[in-house]
This record gives sequence, C-alpha cells and structure tokens, in this order.
Amino acid sequence: MKISTRLKLAQLICIVLLAVMALIFTRTTLQMRHEVAKAEATFQVLRAASGLRYLSLEYVLHHENRSRLQWQQRRQSLQELIAGNGSFDADDELTLLGDLRQRLESIGSLFNELQGLQAELQRAPERREILLELEARLTGLIMNRAQGMISSADDLARISRANILVAQNNLMIAGAALGGLILIVVLGAMSLTIRSVTAPLSRLHKATEVVGSGSLDFALDLRADDEIGSLARSFDHMVERLRQTTVSRNELLQANQALQEEVAERQAAEGKVVAQLARMSLLHQITRSIGERQDLRSIFQVVIRSLEDQLPVDFGAICLYDNGELVVSGVGVRSYDLSMALAMGEAAHIAIDQNGLSRCVAGQLVYEPDIGAVGFPFPQRLAKAGLASMVLAPLLAENTVFGVLIVARRRKHDFSSTDCEFLRQLSEHVALAANQAKLYATLQQAYDDLHQSQAQVTKQERLRALGQMASGIAHDINNAIAPIGLYAELLLETEHGLSERGRASLQVMERAIDDVAATVARMREFYRQREP
Repeated sequence: MKISTRLKLAQLICIVLLAVMALIFTRTTLQMRHEVAKAEATFQVLRAASGLRYLSLEYVLHHENRSRLQWQQRRQSLQELIAGNGSFDADDELTLLGDLRQRLESIGSLFNELQGLQAELQRAPERREILLELEARLTGLIMNRAQGMISSADDLARISRANILVAQNNLMIAGAALGGLILIVVLGAMSLTIRSVTAPLSRLHKATEVVGSGSLDFALDLRADDEIGSLARSFDHMVERLRQTTVSRNELLQANQALQEEVAERQAAEGKVVAQLARMSLLHQITRSIGERQDLRSIFQVVIRSLEDQLPVDFGAICLYDNGELVVSGVGVRSYDLSMALAMGEAAHIAIDQNGLSRCVAGQLVYEPDIGAVGFPFPQRLAKAGLASMVLAPLLAENTVFGVLIVARRRKHDFSSTDCEFLRQLSEHVALAANQAKLYATLQQAYDDLHQSQAQVTKQERLRALGQMASGIAHDINNAIAPIGLYAELLLETEHGLSERGRASLQVMERAIDDVAATVARMREFYRQREP
C-alpha cells in the first residue's frame, strides 16, 4: 500500500471516529435534557404536594373558606401535573406516578369527609367530642397521605438525578475511548509511515555506495508497493541496464551522483515530514495543556513557556488589543530580562505603528526576516535589544482580533515557512482557548448571581412564613385578652364600691393588657410588608 494511501485511510478512520463521537455526544446531550425536564416536573410535584399538606393543616386549624378554596386550587394544579406520564417512561417512574395519583385521590376523599364533619358539627353540637376525634383522625390520614406523596416525589427526583449522573459518565467514557482510538490511529499511521520509509532509504543508500564503487552485481529486491518500492525497482532496473550496456565508470559515477541527489531529496523530504510531525505533536501538547486551564494568564504562560522550551524562541510575549493599542499580558520566564530591557513588562502599553503591528491587528500573520531593515518604532526597539527576526500572529476570535502573539529570534531569516504555519495554527488554538476562558468566567459569574438570587428568595419566603405565624399568634392573643380588658374597664367605671387595693389591681391589669396589646401591635408590624 502506498504511503499516501495509508495516510488517507488514517484520515478517513479519524473522520469516522469523530462522527461517531459527535453522534454519541448529541445523543447523550438529548438524554440529559430529557432527564433535566423530568427533574423540573418532579420539583413542581414536590412543591405542590408540600403546599397541599400545608393548606390541609391550615384548614383544620382555622376552617376558613379561603383555605378550602386554596386547597382545592392546589389539588387541581397537582392533579394536572400528574394526570399524564409526561417525560417519565421508566417502569419505576410510572409506578411512582400511579402511587401519586392514588394518594391524591385518597386525600381528596378524606378532605371531602373532613368538610362534611364541619357541617355535621354545626347540626349536632352534642356529638362534638366524637366529631372532633374523627376530625383528628381524618387530619392524620390526610397528613400521612400528603407525606407519602412528598416521599414519592422525592423518589422521582432521586431517580432523575441518578439518570443524569449515568448520562454524564457515559459521555465521559465514550469521549475517552474514542479519543484514545483516534490517538492510536494517528500514532499507528505515523509509525508505519516512518518505518516504511527509513529502512528502505537506508538500504537504498547502501546500494548507491556499492554501485558507486564499481560493482554492478548488487540488487535491492524490495517488494514494497509504495513509492519507496517503486524507487527501488527503478534503481534495480537502472543497474541492470548499466550491466547490460557495460557503461563506463564515469557514466556510472554520474548516474550514482544523480541517484544520491535524489536520495538526498527524499531524505530532505523525510526530514520535513518528521519536522512537521514534531510541530503537530508540540501543537497537540500545547492545546491539551491550555485546554485544562480556565484563566487567560495561565493559558498565556503555558503557551509562551512551551515556545521558549521547544520551538525554541529567544523572546516571546502575548499582548491584548485594547482601545487602539496593545497591552502586554504575558511574558516568558526566559524572556523576562529582555522584556525589561525593551520596556515591555507586563501591563506595558505598545503603540501600533503602520508596519507589522497594524497589519497584525487587521488579522494577518506578519513575518519580518530582518527587522533591522524595517524603519518603524516597534521593530527598531527589538533590533536594539539584539533580535533580528520576528513573527506576529493575531489572536482572532469571532472575526475580531483581541490580541497578538509576538516571538523573535536573534538570527536573521531564522523562521521557516513551517514555523510560520505552526505559529498561525497555534494562535488559532490560543484564541479559541482564551475565548472559552472568557465564556467560562461569564458563565461562572452568572451562576454566582443566580445562586445569590435563589438564596435571597428563600430567605424572603422564610420571613413571610414567620410573619404569617406571627400574625396568627397576634390574632389569638388579642382574642384572649380582649374580654379581660373589657371587664376590667367596666369594673373601674361601674363599680364604685371597690376598695383602693382592688381598684389598684384592676389598673395594674389594664396596664398589663395595654403592654400585651402593644407587643401584639409590634408583631403585626413585623408581618406587614414594607416597601424595600
């Protein structure tokens, strides 16, 4: 199989694996959305069941028509929630839904009986004790049924959470497995390509030396069907023709020299391929490192240090584009002393000249092989520090340049086309990682704001419930002390034969009742809503 065919086959396998990965990710995402919808429905059922339990207790305590109407409305809304199966499709979930419907129907029947007891109590007050005992039992049954509904709703929520975790684990396992397969395919293709090129070329080189020494009885006999095999067969055919025509030694030397040049070209091409593979490996390593980070500073530091250690470069920095000028955001460790000499430390501002920088912030990759020959301020600043060549790569996200990657070396014409292409691809990956880091920071801020809002709402709900309880207590206290105050005031005004001690005691009672009334008023003030 030819080398190009192997590479194309490896590329096709990688594309198929990526398509499978995308399909799995899409399916898992849809499953997670389905489970989140079920969790939301379960939360609404749980909240409705809790409200139904609270309204049942409130009706038992006060027997108000308002509580009865609210209870019926809440029961109607809960019945609508669990009327159909909705997003629930598992057997255990459907069983819990059926249990919720049965309990709700039972609670409705018990509540109707509880309302009938109130009517019976008004018709037959002599059976008050029996009816109250029956009312207490019905209340207990209603509370038990409501608590059972809350437990069933909680079980539904637990099942939804478990399903979400399972979907997440499946997504991670599938991503890791397919990523490993892609890596194995790429490494296998590289290994096969290098092995099929290096050994035959070495043997071919040895053959040229033997034939060049004058011996024409050497044959390669390579059976490979790739390009190297074709070259070897051409070589054997050439030697056979030389042997048949008995060419002179000078002609043989010339042919040998031509063959050596061809082999050198092949080796040079192989060297370029190896260099490109090394650049691809470095790009993959840097991409993986910056993908694990969520802040711009660490991303920039990883990129610059990797370039200093492995490209390598003599100076590296990353600047952010802000308000028509560049601001230095990251400088390499080895470039720190040079950056201080260039007045390009972190947070330093760089004006955009009309040569390289202006083209770079417009979205173009700029390579200056000899910056000493460029008469603009920024290249001249680098030239004074001993740098001779530089590359400026734009950081482009959503068709907008937000930064510039600056690398430089001390020798002229020291960046090859492979280096420039590598830096262009690296700038695209860095821009993507930086954009993702900004999006992550924005999402984290939104999540914190949402969490704070939820906490504030919960606090307000608790204060409202406490205020309602305080209002009920105030009402009961007013009902209890009103007769006492009324009769004390009546005694003071109508009974003129009271002793001084008795009159003083009644006055003390009146003052105490006024103090209690003032306390109740403060409790009512606590319940009353105020403008924020």
